[in-house]
Amino acid sequence: MPRATMSASSYGTNLPMDLLEKLRIDAQKLSVESHPYDVFNFMITAAVLNEWSTKVFKGIGIADETLRAVEKKNFELLPEFMVSWVIDISCLPNKHCGTRRHIMNALRICWDTANARKHYHWFFTNEVNFIGHEPVIDDWYKWAFTSVESDFYIDYARENYGLT
Repeated sequence: MPRATMSASSYGTNLPMDLLEKLRIDAQKLSVESHPYDVFNFMITAAVLNEWSTKVFKGIGIADETLRAVEKKNFELLPEFMVSWVIDISCLPNKHCGTRRHIMNALRICWDTANARKHYHWFFTNEVNFIGHEPVIDDWYKWAFTSVESDFYIDYARENYGLT
C-alpha cells in the first residue's frame, strides 16, 4: 500500500496505522536511559492512537468497550481477550492483580499524561505521582512489588511501572 503524502495539517499521520508506526518508532527510542522527552512523545502518541482508534472504529465492539472502560476507569470493562496481547507479564508490578488491570493503568498513564500537558497541569491532579529513573518506595506494597532493575519509573495509582 503506498504511503500517504504528508500534508501541512497531518504531519504524515492520516490513519491510525500511521500513528501505530510512529508509536513503534517512538518505542525504539526508549531504554533505561531514556530522555524524558522521548518518554513523553511515546505516551502522547499512544494516547492519541487510542483516541483515534476509538473514533475511527466507533461502533465496533472492541473500540467501544475500550473507550468505555478507559473513561470509567474500570478495567473489568476491557475485553477479556486483550490479556493475550501481553506476552511477558514479568514486567508487571503485581502479576496477581490481573493483566487487564495493568493494561488499563498503561492506557490511563498515557491519557493522564496527554491531558495533564494539554491542560497545563501535572502532578497530583491525576494518578501519576512520580516519573524518574529510580522508583519511590514509600510503603510495603511498593517494596514487595517494585522491580530492582535500572529503569525509568512511573508511579501510577501507587504502583511503580518500569518503562522497559
